[in-house]
Amino acid sequence: MESNENKDTTLADVISETLSDIEKNAPKLQNSIQQFHKLLDNCQNESEMQKFLEGSLYYLPGLRDLHNGVMEDTIVTKMPLGSDHITDFAFVSRNSMNMQYTLIEIEDPNKNIFTKGDQFSSYFNHALQQIKDWQLWFNKNGTYLDKSFNDIVNYRVDTSDDYKSFKAYLVYGRRSEINNRVRKDRWQNLEKSLGEELKVMSYDRLASNIECASSNTIDILTVFRHFESLKLRSYRKKTFYPKNI
Repeated sequence: MESNENKDTTLADVISETLSDIEKNAPKLQNSIQQFHKLLDNCQNESEMQKFLEGSLYYLPGLRDLHNGVMEDTIVTKMPLGSDHITDFAFVSRNSMNMQYTLIEIEDPNKNIFTKGDQFSSYFNHALQQIKDWQLWFNKNGTYLDKSFNDIVNYRVDTSDDYKSFKAYLVYGRRSEINNRVRKDRWQNLEKSLGEELKVMSYDRLASNIECASSNTIDILTVFRHFESLKLRSYRKKTFYPKNI
């Protein structure tokens, strides 16, 4: 029989390892946040942001929407939805009752959310329409999307009885632009009107999510023990390949 002393030693080892991981990874997370803020202030185009996020996948929204996380730790970049649409990032997550297909559209952080007259800009409306179109596409082609993901990640569990749901995120613009009462009211009203399947957020929201994680020891471990295990796959010539980042 294992002695209590051995059990205590084992527990002490676990605690020591955990504290060591926190001490090692907390500076990494802080450095990543600094790099992200620097990029936001100096980003020239959407491609620069795409490249950064491909190398720091833990910034992506929706990773913790369902408690079992991203299936097979696989995220797909530039995944097509048939011949009609292309997503910037896509993944499927799961809990005991539900599978959620998450699609993400990012835009150049420098694009304006509002016009000088406090109306949503044509650029923003165009991007918003894209995720609305994805929603319509999913409602008609959910089975096709499920097969596409299964071809990519090769589900190791039976998902035939799972409820299939959809969520799309639009990451667009800077929080500093939502800077008066009219704009705040219109932004909040838009968020409410989109419901649970469609979400809009600024790039500053992505930064805030990671900043919150950096102040919580458990979240620090979540980011570096789990999210850093995420694998990125790219699509070309109707086949999915591992992508080097």
